[in-house]
Amino acid sequence: MARTKTRPKGRTPGSLNKRTTQRLIEVGKQVAEVKKLGQKKATEVLNELVQTSRGMVGLYQRKVVTADGSAIRDDVKQEDVDNFWEALSLAIVAAKSLAPYQDPQISRIDISTTMTPGMPITGAGEAGGAPKVIEGKVITIDDPVALGRFYARAVNKVA
Repeated sequence: MARTKTRPKGRTPGSLNKRTTQRLIEVGKQVAEVKKLGQKKATEVLNELVQTSRGMVGLYQRKVVTADGSAIRDDVKQEDVDNFWEALSLAIVAAKSLAPYQDPQISRIDISTTMTPGMPITGAGEAGGAPKVIEGKVITIDDPVALGRFYARAVNKVA
């Protein structure tokens, strides 16, 4: 008969403590309140800020450069130039803040060079675990063809 381990106060591993449970309840109430009031999500607000700041950039750009964009206008005011750069910097900040929510981040794949030739690549990428077996073969660091197949399969599974 298997017993589950308990923590000092009797919690089983993986269960939430009282503080975490209370925080989740509070956050849930705040989200419900925001939805009830009809407030916008942060990404919606950021998107509006990007669009507004881009509009401001366009406005001041027309005041600063010629119609074809090849030169600075002769009658340009320093105030318009300053406003253009300020609007441009705000547009960049807003776009940088919004970008992670619109486009997924692709994590890189590292192959450790600390392995010795002939050592099998483990399932977790560390020495000492179970060797990775593909098509009935153990992949080793000195077998570039098998390593290439493994990499291709890993990339195809993600895509």
